[in-house]
Amino acid sequence: MGMGGADRPASGTLEGIEVFFTVTTGRSGTGYLSTIARILHDVDARHEPRPSFVEVMRTVQDGRYPDLARRWLEEEKIPAIARCNKPAYLESSHLFCKGFLEPWLDLAPPPNLVIWHREPRSIAKSLFRIDSVPGRSPAGIRWFLGPGDPGVLPVRDPETLDDYQVCYWYVLEIERRQAAYAAQVEAAGGRVLRSDIGTLSTAGGFAALTRFLRHREPDAIEQMQFDRQASRPVNTKAHVKAAVSRQLPDDLDALEADVHERIG
Repeated sequence: MGMGGADRPASGTLEGIEVFFTVTTGRSGTGYLSTIARILHDVDARHEPRPSFVEVMRTVQDGRYPDLARRWLEEEKIPAIARCNKPAYLESSHLFCKGFLEPWLDLAPPPNLVIWHREPRSIAKSLFRIDSVPGRSPAGIRWFLGPGDPGVLPVRDPETLDDYQVCYWYVLEIERRQAAYAAQVEAAGGRVLRSDIGTLSTAGGFAALTRFLRHREPDAIEQMQFDRQASRPVNTKAHVKAAVSRQLPDDLDALEADVHERIG
């Protein structure tokens, strides 16, 4: 289905729905983000719903089907979002920033972005411990970008990096995308919120998220529900951590410095 010129669909496909995605690494608290956003009665907040970006992300990266991301958005994802029965739709998956933003901008109004942070070493350690090494382990290949994927941050001799270093490199790559995609979406007319799990667990952080998603303050019932939910952990992957126990390397400072030096 061609999407250029006269074939481009009207923006009314998502008329009346503000769309929000996250740009983040994963293992950063995005499950918590969707749980808190779901408190808002006029937000349809989901973490990794179907149709899921992971169904096509790896094939999109390998480049065999150049129009795949665009067609999948047009035929699967956008129609699913259009069925949302609330005025705001938030999806907190970390996969949107892995090959889907650019084709989205050709098909629909610019989405709004939550730039969702976590301290880089904490993410790298988490990925390493659950054996989700980008580009190497089965989970790392399926869910994350590796040094061999197109358009990523170049790193010298990536095959000689140890697994922790690859995890750390991946965090730097997503930080690069956060800056680039925030600027791109703002230039296209979308809005950007920068936050993290520590900020969102405060009353001020919840109010900021509410204003971003719904242009208003939380009401009394939403505030009460937030107070109950704020301290509950979400998606800790405790079962994975129990099953996979990897010993971290000793000198993380030196390993991280080597990654920075190889990136230049």
